[in-house]
Amino acid sequence: MHPDCDNVDDKLKYLKSVGIKGIKIHPDYQATYFDDQRYIDIINCAKKYDLIVVTHAGIDAGYIDQPVRCSIDRALNVIEQVNYDKLVLAHFGANRLWEEFERQIAGKNVYIDTAVTLPYINKQTFFNILEYI
Repeated sequence: MHPDCDNVDDKLKYLKSVGIKGIKIHPDYQATYFDDQRYIDIINCAKKYDLIVVTHAGIDAGYIDQPVRCSIDRALNVIEQVNYDKLVLAHFGANRLWEEFERQIAGKNVYIDTAVTLPYINKQTFFNILEYI
Protein backbone atom coordinates (compact mmCIF):
# COMPACT_ATOMS: atom_id res chain seq x y z
CA MET A 1 0.00 0.00 0.00
CA HIS A 2 1.49 3.32 -1.04
CA PRO A 3 1.29 6.26 1.37
CA ASP A 4 -0.17 8.45 -1.40
CA CYS A 5 -3.01 6.00 -1.97
CA ASP A 6 -6.43 7.55 -1.78
CA ASN A 7 -9.51 5.96 -0.24
CA VAL A 8 -7.39 3.82 2.08
CA ASP A 9 -10.38 2.82 4.19
CA ASP A 10 -12.37 1.60 1.17
CA LYS A 11 -9.40 -0.31 -0.22
CA LEU A 12 -8.53 -2.03 3.05
CA LYS A 13 -12.18 -2.84 3.69
CA TYR A 14 -12.31 -4.46 0.24
CA LEU A 15 -9.10 -6.44 0.81
CA LYS A 16 -10.52 -7.75 4.07
CA SER A 17 -13.81 -8.68 2.39
CA VAL A 18 -12.06 -10.85 -0.20
CA GLY A 19 -9.95 -12.67 2.36
CA ILE A 20 -6.63 -10.84 2.10
CA LYS A 21 -4.82 -11.15 5.44
CA GLY A 22 -2.55 -8.13 5.29
CA ILE A 23 -0.59 -5.51 3.41
CA LYS A 24 3.05 -4.53 2.94
CA ILE A 25 4.62 -1.12 2.95
CA HIS A 26 8.21 -0.31 2.03
CA PRO A 27 9.41 3.08 3.26
CA ASP A 28 12.60 3.06 1.18
CA TYR A 29 10.95 2.14 -2.12
CA GLN A 30 8.06 4.48 -1.38
CA ALA A 31 10.40 7.36 -0.39
CA THR A 32 8.52 7.97 2.86
CA TYR A 33 9.69 7.77 6.46
CA PHE A 34 7.98 5.05 8.46
CA ASP A 35 6.59 7.45 11.06
CA ASP A 36 5.02 9.69 8.41
CA GLN A 37 1.39 10.40 9.29
CA ARG A 38 0.20 8.74 6.08
CA TYR A 39 1.71 5.43 7.21
CA ILE A 40 0.27 5.91 10.69
CA ASP A 41 -3.16 6.39 9.09
CA ILE A 42 -2.72 3.28 6.94
CA ILE A 43 -1.66 1.18 9.93
CA ASN A 44 -4.55 2.46 12.05
CA CYS A 45 -6.95 1.63 9.23
CA ALA A 46 -5.42 -1.84 8.90
CA LYS A 47 -5.90 -2.22 12.64
CA LYS A 48 -9.57 -1.32 12.18
CA TYR A 49 -9.93 -4.23 9.71
CA ASP A 50 -7.63 -6.59 11.63
CA LEU A 51 -5.12 -6.78 8.77
CA ILE A 52 -1.45 -7.64 9.21
CA VAL A 53 0.96 -4.86 8.25
CA VAL A 54 4.46 -5.86 7.14
CA THR A 55 7.09 -3.21 6.59
CA HIS A 56 10.64 -3.31 5.44
CA ALA A 57 12.77 -2.26 8.41
CA GLY A 58 16.41 -1.30 8.68
CA ILE A 59 18.92 -0.80 5.88
CA ASP A 60 17.92 -1.78 2.35
CA ALA A 61 20.83 -3.12 0.28
CA GLY A 62 19.69 -1.05 -2.70
CA TYR A 63 19.70 2.16 -0.67
CA ILE A 64 22.99 1.92 1.25
CA ASP A 65 23.86 5.61 0.73
CA GLN A 66 20.35 6.84 1.55
CA PRO A 67 18.74 7.64 4.90
CA VAL A 68 17.20 4.66 6.68
CA ARG A 69 13.50 5.36 6.34
CA CYS A 70 12.47 2.68 8.83
CA SER A 71 15.13 3.24 11.47
CA ILE A 72 14.99 2.04 15.06
CA ASP A 73 13.79 5.44 16.32
CA ARG A 74 11.09 5.72 13.68
CA ALA A 75 9.93 2.15 14.30
CA LEU A 76 9.71 2.87 18.04
CA ASN A 77 7.69 5.98 17.32
CA VAL A 78 5.18 4.00 15.24
CA ILE A 79 5.00 1.13 17.73
CA GLU A 80 4.17 3.59 20.50
CA GLN A 81 1.64 5.53 18.42
CA VAL A 82 -0.38 2.64 17.01
CA ASN A 83 0.13 -0.13 19.59
CA TYR A 84 -0.91 -2.75 17.06
CA ASP A 85 -0.30 -6.44 17.66
CA LYS A 86 -0.23 -7.29 13.95
CA LEU A 87 2.68 -5.08 12.93
CA VAL A 88 5.64 -6.96 11.43
CA LEU A 89 9.11 -5.44 11.12
CA ALA A 90 10.82 -7.35 8.33
CA HIS A 91 14.40 -8.62 8.27
CA PHE A 92 14.62 -9.68 11.92
CA GLY A 93 13.27 -6.33 13.05
CA ALA A 94 15.74 -4.01 11.33
CA ASN A 95 18.04 -5.23 8.58
CA ARG A 96 21.70 -4.76 9.58
CA LEU A 97 20.63 -2.84 12.71
CA TRP A 98 20.01 -5.96 14.75
CA GLU A 99 21.97 -4.99 17.85
CA GLU A 100 20.01 -1.73 18.07
CA PHE A 101 16.78 -3.66 17.53
CA GLU A 102 17.75 -6.04 20.33
CA ARG A 103 18.49 -3.15 22.74
CA GLN A 104 15.53 -0.92 21.94
CA ILE A 105 12.64 -2.86 20.40
CA ALA A 106 12.89 -6.59 21.13
CA GLY A 107 10.12 -7.55 23.53
CA LYS A 108 7.76 -4.76 22.46
CA ASN A 109 4.38 -5.34 20.81
CA VAL A 110 5.73 -6.21 17.35
CA TYR A 111 6.46 -9.26 15.23
CA ILE A 112 9.53 -9.86 13.10
CA ASP A 113 10.25 -11.98 10.06
CA THR A 114 13.53 -13.61 9.09
CA ALA A 115 13.69 -12.74 5.39
CA VAL A 116 17.20 -12.18 4.02
CA THR A 117 18.85 -12.06 7.45
CA LEU A 118 19.96 -15.51 8.48
CA PRO A 119 23.25 -15.57 6.53
CA TYR A 120 24.23 -12.15 7.95
CA ILE A 121 23.01 -11.75 11.52
CA ASN A 122 25.42 -12.33 14.38
CA LYS A 123 24.60 -15.69 15.96
CA GLN A 124 24.50 -14.33 19.52
CA THR A 125 22.25 -11.42 18.54
CA PHE A 126 19.98 -13.88 16.73
CA PHE A 127 19.56 -15.97 19.88
CA ASN A 128 19.21 -12.92 22.12
CA ILE A 129 16.33 -11.59 20.00
CA LEU A 130 14.68 -15.03 19.95
CA GLU A 131 14.48 -14.90 23.75
CA TYR A 132 11.92 -12.09 23.41
CA ILE A 133 9.66 -14.02 21.06
